[in-house]
Amino acid sequence: MLEMTEQLKAALDPAHVLVVALATHHALGNEYERVQYLGVARASGMSERWIDTAQGRAAGGLTPAEEAVRRLTLDVVSASPPGPALEAAGEHLDDRGLVAIIHLAARFVATSRISHALRLRPMTGRPL
Repeated sequence: MLEMTEQLKAALDPAHVLVVALATHHALGNEYERVQYLGVARASGMSERWIDTAQGRAAGGLTPAEEAVRRLTLDVVSASPPGPALEAAGEHLDDRGLVAIIHLAARFVATSRISHALRLRPMTGRPL
């Protein structure tokens, strides 16, 4: 699973990977993984506004491509037919990128389910 994840990440802009991770883990309440990606986003220089928008907690902090990635991700998370979201993301990404987003979001859905099943909690002394 790790090799597949790395291949999917390599097919995407690093900011898009973070959008997929933050949107998925926030939507599914997976604090264990969300906290890890918050750290990666901050270390990558993303602003708090960008981070909040990627999670769906704020509006107006993403580029049009990043917002399209977020919407496609949320369709995958909710198992909705991704028609309009897929078309919108297709305006910014090639087929390889679209497939990578869908697969990466599905992989993060699985990770969230595992985290919930094992009742994993963030290992941080820092408040969320």
